[in-house]
Amino acid sequence: MARGGYFRLKKLQNQMEKQWKFDKSIGNIFENTANRHPEKDCIVEAESGRKISFKELNELANKFGNYFNEKLIIDDNCLITSSDTIGILLENCIEFVALWLGLSKIGVITSWINTHLRGYSLSHSINIVNCKAIITSKIHVEELMNAINTGLLNPEIKIFIINNHNGTNIPEEGNFILINDNELNNKSKPFTKKEIGFQNILAYLYTSGTTGQPKAVIIRHYRYYFMGIAGPIVFDINENDILYITLPMYHGMAGIAGVGQMIVNGSTIVIRQKFSASHFWDDCQKFNCTIAIYIGEICRYLITQPKNSKDDKNHKIRMFCGLGLRPTIWEEFTQRFGIRKIAELYGATEGNATCVNIDNKVGVIGFLPIYTYFMKTTSIRIVKVDPISREYLRRPNGLCQICKPGETGEIVGMIRNDNPTRRFEGYLDRQETDKKIIKNVEVVGDCAFASGDLIYWDTFGYLHFKDRLGDTFRCCGENVSTTEVENVLQGIKGIEELAVYGVEMEGKEGKHGVCSIVLNRDLEDNQIIDQIGRKFKENLPEYAIPKFIKFCEGLEKTGTFKLKKGEMRRNDLFNTRNNLFVWNRSLKKYMEFN
Repeated sequence: MARGGYFRLKKLQNQMEKQWKFDKSIGNIFENTANRHPEKDCIVEAESGRKISFKELNELANKFGNYFNEKLIIDDNCLITSSDTIGILLENCIEFVALWLGLSKIGVITSWINTHLRGYSLSHSINIVNCKAIITSKIHVEELMNAINTGLLNPEIKIFIINNHNGTNIPEEGNFILINDNELNNKSKPFTKKEIGFQNILAYLYTSGTTGQPKAVIIRHYRYYFMGIAGPIVFDINENDILYITLPMYHGMAGIAGVGQMIVNGSTIVIRQKFSASHFWDDCQKFNCTIAIYIGEICRYLITQPKNSKDDKNHKIRMFCGLGLRPTIWEEFTQRFGIRKIAELYGATEGNATCVNIDNKVGVIGFLPIYTYFMKTTSIRIVKVDPISREYLRRPNGLCQICKPGETGEIVGMIRNDNPTRRFEGYLDRQETDKKIIKNVEVVGDCAFASGDLIYWDTFGYLHFKDRLGDTFRCCGENVSTTEVENVLQGIKGIEELAVYGVEMEGKEGKHGVCSIVLNRDLEDNQIIDQIGRKFKENLPEYAIPKFIKFCEGLEKTGTFKLKKGEMRRNDLFNTRNNLFVWNRSLKKYMEFN
């Protein structure tokens, strides 16, 4: 594993250094890809079957670039500059890619806005990057108009509307501008006064907002290329592959890691506006997809579908590529659906602490060499941290205590600005960026990106996700990993969703565990509560057994299925609309709370 990973990593670093010297933008790189595969299918929309070739996508990108070069006038008739930002608020569609690609060719930065946001959260995402305009579809017109009318958005902001084929009424206010197809007629490469290169900012993506308002993440052209070229080098993705993408394109796993295989390598992508468990395998079969992009919840949703011995393996998917597949369902998932390889990776869109599972080992997010020589080739370190206070444990000389194999700590990425694979660009808000940097890790004066994730480094060098710092809580003087508690109930039939978190209670030290559960509609809580109690009793120490079981109709999640545990902790535990059970230590079972 160490040697194989080492050579792949060196190849990736060499490719990045080579491209760094060329100093080409993603627009230039895609033009080269389009020249190699002009007539090949580039993007296919699953719902309609509509598709576009590489040549046509490049021409559409040019049309959008030229349109905005001519139309968008900002600040006393000055044309847009390379420091201006335009927001894209669109569902998955061909135009999403064509727009950011075309705007990047004229030096405009695009922000990829979460389509699930409303009200203040939506306006916050637009305002923090100072969007001069928004490009959207008819679906979001009313929401944007309300934001302008209530003062949440600048009244001067321009709203461009595309794909208005059904003739939605456009507000009469001058803010709203309809882009007609007949205005998109100049397919030549758009003119720009300033050369756009590898180090320019390409886009802003956003954090998921599970612990607060979303933060804008800086994505430069080299960062996009890095995540695109990693596909063939690390996971052997090639130009003949057809990728199936159901995650929203504003998410890095879809918009960069997935779409990047098309942009950089010439693979075809099939996109669906919204994930559908019932359409998933039908789409894969219909479009001959070979790779599916996932996050862990997608796999869980698929495995809860009724088994179909005929269709479960009737597809050409050879690999699932993504992150967050729980070890408890890993083997069941691969065996049921005949998936030969899980390309599990770990990393944050903004971070440099990235690792990959290249040898298909169950439950592993990556590998960190246990030998010093190979350790020098990676930026990853595992450092000791108090999971409750989140303070780093340091040696007498002030440097961090570095974990050894067999220990658990926080995964961090050592920052080196002279190496594009180890840079940490962070957020547009410099103060938020500084919060994610720790200093004096291995030597005085060095610094690293703090991921906030607890990782177990086993004695063979494999890395296992343990918990998110902030989710771990202390109960009865012991640390409780919410992930480990959740894993106990994975696989119980009838449980659709669950989340474990700690809540403070007046007059009590530490926190009490709460397990919020969504059941299948055909199941009553009193039919399963005893089974839950037995599972916890058999697999957990007493202090880790959740004090409360809360049955509810749904769990609060982001648009990419991340649980909003912060919101759950703030909600009233004793809400009478939810059936609540409490653990009886004497009887060793859950009793209905009255």
